[in-house]
Amino acid sequence: MQPIYSLSTALIAGIMATVLLPPAAACGYHGTIGNYFSVMYPSSLVVAVALKRASDEGVIDLGETRIGTRPTKQYLDAVRQLNKLQTALAKSVSPNDSPPSFSLGFIESGLWTRYSVTDGQVRMEVHVGGPAEGDAVVLTAEPVLARMLSGALPSEDALSRELIVIDAPITRYQALHPFLTGAFLRSGEAPSAG
Repeated sequence: MQPIYSLSTALIAGIMATVLLPPAAACGYHGTIGNYFSVMYPSSLVVAVALKRASDEGVIDLGETRIGTRPTKQYLDAVRQLNKLQTALAKSVSPNDSPPSFSLGFIESGLWTRYSVTDGQVRMEVHVGGPAEGDAVVLTAEPVLARMLSGALPSEDALSRELIVIDAPITRYQALHPFLTGAFLRSGEAPSAG
């Protein structure tokens, strides 16, 4: 007699795997084989579906999200984009601002980076084990971040398409949203002549 598996059994198994698995695993740039898409955080599936839809509409090339035969180069490219975000955030913060800390996760690689602001300075910690307790969570893919930073993809369009998702309590969301969108606007602007 074969066992009967139900949706509830599958759901319980998924929840147990989420709870029981260690919180930090190697990101897709370090030590995994194949495509890394997984449910690294509850909202990551929303972003993955949005990426597929955006690919079908010609907004994003899903080929850019694959970890290929040169993972070290791809990791360095991803870190370059994360550094650009840090620079853009630094231009957006004023001494009186106190935006919430947030952890940004690339869903295609599982790479987590934490951003925090202390005394008007934006700190960045790359390759952390996941979101820190109390952090807002921002989920996206590296090509989406690159397009937003270049101005090729407006952040509000990316947010409405769910190519970037901010998961936070409403007060943190309301503080983080303008901080992030301001950073994307400033990074995509042409430098002033003067």
